[in-house]
Amino acid sequence: MENVVVALIGLIGVVAGAALTAAFQHRKISADTDKTIAETNEQIRKTVRELMDDMQKKIDGLNTRLQEVEDKNGDLEDWAERLCCQIKDMGEIPVKFIVHPRRRRTDQHPDHPHGMSK
Repeated sequence: MENVVVALIGLIGVVAGAALTAAFQHRKISADTDKTIAETNEQIRKTVRELMDDMQKKIDGLNTRLQEVEDKNGDLEDWAERLCCQIKDMGEIPVKFIVHPRRRRTDQHPDHPHGMSK
């Protein structure tokens, strides 16, 4: 009977030890998983930030280009107005300004043998 009690106590000790080991392993695995998730999230954040920075640079460049085009357009409008005044001062009638459907720069302009001029 004494051997049975010793065996039961030993068995209880083994089961308790295994339970404690499993609990500690679970905590370690959980902590490792949390660390991996945090590292992954940080990498994603850095990648998204880089992409956003690149896009912002492109947007800034496009805004600068748009301002240049708008400035040039204003200059061309002023120049065209002065030319019309010169033509009228010579007693002639300037041609009408016609807004054509949008053409790509590679399209041929109907009035220019070598395509659109810059």
